[in-house]
Amino acid sequence: SESPKKLILIDNSEIALFNIKNKLVKLFSNIDLECYLIDLKDKEILNSFFKNNRIDFVYHAAAYKHVGLVNENVRSAIKNNINGFINVVDGMKNNNIKHLTLISTDKAASPTTIMGMTKRVCEKILINEFNKNNNLFYSAVRFGNVFNSSGSVISIFKKQILNKENITLTNESVTRYFMSIKEAANLVIRSSSLTKGGELFILDMGKPIKIIDIAKKMIHLSGNT
Repeated sequence: SESPKKLILIDNSEIALFNIKNKLVKLFSNIDLECYLIDLKDKEILNSFFKNNRIDFVYHAAAYKHVGLVNENVRSAIKNNINGFINVVDGMKNNNIKHLTLISTDKAASPTTIMGMTKRVCEKILINEFNKNNNLFYSAVRFGNVFNSSGSVISIFKKQILNKENITLTNESVTRYFMSIKEAANLVIRSSSLTKGGELFILDMGKPIKIIDIAKKMIHLSGNT
């Protein structure tokens, strides 16, 4: 809904939770906000969280997502991205919570990376759960890169420009699809209100943009050459 009675944030990163809490308290002083330091790999704590809170909607965005790092840490990625998601689904089933939106990625389509593969497995688990019980409002949302999200190429360029470093670009013909954080958030909320259960929403990302063009524009806008 547009104005939830309560918003609960779960994160395993203390600093990330601290930062987003401070930001949201300033922006939405009217919403009851609670923050929990929970790692989704910890089934026991997660279960008691679901038991002690009356949750209506769950938005699952917790994943290791840096393609290179994930490829080098396969076991950790599987434990975090897949097992963590299974723990969420189990906790929801045990406590009769019916609305779940999984934030997936366009890299889950015919995955060529471990990150994409872990997300594809989560999508399959979600669809399988829905097939077992059609009364669930479970859906997944796939989209590409979110402009200036944590660890994105934009935030890396920003840092490099700020520190007067050379910008690193692996290949100048590389293109990416981008959407703003606001657009992405709106589409996620929108898809969760549209769902009848079992869907895989694939968001229209517009036209692909050449990364080198973004780099040049950012350098130019920062007043450098």
